[in-house]
Amino acid sequence: LVGTVINLGVGGALFEGLQSYPAQSAIRVIIGPLGKFKAIELPGTIITTRRTEDSETFHSSIRFSELSGTQVRYLGDYVIQLLKDRTP
Repeated sequence: LVGTVINLGVGGALFEGLQSYPAQSAIRVIIGPLGKFKAIELPGTIITTRRTEDSETFHSSIRFSELSGTQVRYLGDYVIQLLKDRTP
C-alpha cells in the first residue's frame, strides 16, 4: 500500500491512500522508518474502504494478522513513539 497511516495500533491501522481496496483483501503494509526505528512489514486484511469527504482519497481499515512476536514488539515500539511525539 502506498499512502499515509492515520491511526496505528497493535491490532491494525487506518490508512489513507489513492486507491480503493475490496474488503477481505490480503495485504502487506510497510510502515516506517520512524526516527530510530527501521521500517516494518506487516501482513493484514482490508476490513473496509470508504471514500473520504474530499472524494480524492480513500480510508481503509486494516486488521493485522498472524504477527510474529518480533513484529508485535516492533509495532508496539512504533505506537509508543508516536504517542510520545504527540504529547506536549
